[in-house]
Amino acid sequence: MSAPRLDYQAPFQHAPCGYLLTDDDGVITDVNETFLAWAGYSRTDLLWTPLHALLPAGDQFLYTMHCVPQLTLVGAVSEIALEVVGKDGSRRAAFLSANRVPASGTTPAMVRVGIFGAPQRLRYEKSLLDALRRAEESEARRAAAEALLQHLALHDALTGVLNRAGLIQELGDALSKAPSSDGRAVVLFVDLDHFKAVNDSLGHAAGDELLSSVAGRLQDAVSDPLRVSRLSGDEFFVVEMVSDTAEVATVAGRLLESLRSPIMIEGLEVVVGASIGAAVFEDGDTPERLLRRADIAMCQAKASGRNTWELHDSAQSDPAVDRMQLLGELRHAIANGELRVYYQPRVNLKDGSLTGVEALVRWEHPTRASCRRRTSLDWSRNQG
Repeated sequence: MSAPRLDYQAPFQHAPCGYLLTDDDGVITDVNETFLAWAGYSRTDLLWTPLHALLPAGDQFLYTMHCVPQLTLVGAVSEIALEVVGKDGSRRAAFLSANRVPASGTTPAMVRVGIFGAPQRLRYEKSLLDALRRAEESEARRAAAEALLQHLALHDALTGVLNRAGLIQELGDALSKAPSSDGRAVVLFVDLDHFKAVNDSLGHAAGDELLSSVAGRLQDAVSDPLRVSRLSGDEFFVVEMVSDTAEVATVAGRLLESLRSPIMIEGLEVVVGASIGAAVFEDGDTPERLLRRADIAMCQAKASGRNTWELHDSAQSDPAVDRMQLLGELRHAIANGELRVYYQPRVNLKDGSLTGVEALVRWEHPTRASCRRRTSLDWSRNQG
């Protein structure tokens, strides 16, 4: 009769504790190198030997009367304290654990026995603790890496405030709660005035330093620093909760005031202003629509002379949409015969003589009446 062949001989032979395999009668069918080295036996000494023959008389009784019935009934015994007699006759204290594998098909039942000597037990426990510590450290590194990736995904690398993805997420959370007892959400688009001049004159490093300083000042000026974001370039957004328009004015004024004092950049005092557009949440607003409304208001603030703020009126049309619509209509104006040429004489005021004529084009729009030259043709030339 030959010993059962194992699929994993190397791990079995060099396991940190002694392992033996027996049949249901307790006859040893295989043993690993660790047990042989520990007990001093050779393989031929133990194969086809009853396991209980390695135990002193008292432990033979324990194994036969307790372990064997337990294996038969529940299939396992755990950490039974006993002694093993080595080849030199000395007794070695050990713990015995075993589990029974039932027969399957042509494969007979098998009992797997693990024997831990005291030094092996200590090494085994130490290896388990080391493995647990490595697993915990690995899990901590993984969690830290995930937290860092999550932070980078939602924050601006330069200033540390929220980026566009973080702003949309924060704004979505704010809108889901609005209106509430805290009031309505308002988005303020803060666009720095003449930032390009700093970049062009002092360089991009100075521009980056300025942006970081501005982000810090905006965070100090709002109720929640985590609701400040930077989308790109010199464009910042702030999300606040307000109860009425007067509170919007207070918030906008506080933001403008935070930027009034000079910022030291490379030993130079740099004064930076901002144009701010505000939009208060209304029913039906999405985060993107609210940002667009704040953008429209910011452009109005720029047109009003900069370093000021404007509140978006939802009753107003979107200038960008109007321009696109006007451009589409203008493309058909010539084919539809809507353009008219008017000639205006040029007269010398000294002698009243005619010096030439000036051709003026008017667009006779079917619904917009006669479009003025400045609002139509000048604009069309800018559009190419």
